[in-house]
Amino acid sequence: MKVNPAVALAALVFGLSAGNAAAKDLGELDAFTKAVQILKGPPYGASVVETAHSIQSSELVARGVNPCGGLVRSPIWVFHVSAAKTSTHEQITGYLVLDARTGQLVCAGLPFLD
Repeated sequence: MKVNPAVALAALVFGLSAGNAAAKDLGELDAFTKAVQILKGPPYGASVVETAHSIQSSELVARGVNPCGGLVRSPIWVFHVSAAKTSTHEQITGYLVLDARTGQLVCAGLPFLD
């Protein structure tokens, strides 16, 4: 599913949270915010807005195969990320996977993430 850029950017800029205290998993907006925080910086975006535009789609996965390998054992958010070619790097396309309960990085199929 594609995140609504206007809603996501407003939430990032104004620090809004779409979290539900009763929910066990992070909502899409909260997970998106965490993904932007992890990705922010070259080559994914110098600003929150640029970084948010690098995220092409998101999907909550409860069962199936983890892009990192193996089966999904607990829910994850999978973000498809794409950064345009620049003078210092080729186009980058890959994924960022977050634990849906904690928002912690599970794995990334992207360069430049330490």
